[in-house]
Amino acid sequence: MSQDIDEIDLEIWKTVVSVQMHFNELELKIRNFAILSLGAILTIAGYSARADETTKILGQDIPYASIIMIAGCIIWLCFWFMDRHWYHRLLLGAVYHGIKIESKYENSRPTLSLSATIKENSPNEFLGREVRSHHRLNLFYWVVAVTLFVGGLGIFSLGIATVAGIVSLLFGSIVFFVSTETHKST
Repeated sequence: MSQDIDEIDLEIWKTVVSVQMHFNELELKIRNFAILSLGAILTIAGYSARADETTKILGQDIPYASIIMIAGCIIWLCFWFMDRHWYHRLLLGAVYHGIKIESKYENSRPTLSLSATIKENSPNEFLGREVRSHHRLNLFYWVVAVTLFVGGLGIFSLGIATVAGIVSLLFGSIVFFVSTETHKST
C-alpha cells in the first residue's frame, strides 16, 4: 500500500463506510417492517369491510374498515418519520463524514471516493427536476399514506374521498415541484 494515506484515516474511513452500510441496512429493515404492517392492515381492513360492521362516532355509522385504514395511515407515517427523520439523517451524516475524509486525499488517492461517488450518482431526473434520495423516500411513504387515508375515507363516503384525493394530488404536486431543483445536465 502507498504511504500517501494516513493509516488512522484509512481505518476511520473503513469504519465510516461500515456505518453507512449499517444505516442503509436499518432503513431497508424499517421499510420491510412497514410493508409487512401494510399487508396486515389491508388484510384486517378487508375482513372488516367484508363483515360490513360499523360503529357510531358523533352520530355517524363509521365502518370499522374505514377506521382501520386511517389508523393504518397513521402507523405507516410513524414508519416514515423513523426512516426519514431518524435513520436517513444518520446515514447522510455518515456519508458526509466519509466525503470529508475522501476530500483530504482526492489529489493523492482519487480512487478513495466511494461516499462522494454515491452522493454524486444518487439523484435522478423526473419531469426536468432533480430527485434525490429523500424525495424518493418521501414519495414511497406518502403515496401509500395518501392511498390509505383516501381509501379509508372512500369506504365511509365516496364524495369525501374524491375531494381528499384531488386535494392530495394537487398538494403533492406542489410540494414536489417546490422541494426539487431543476435538473442540472452533466
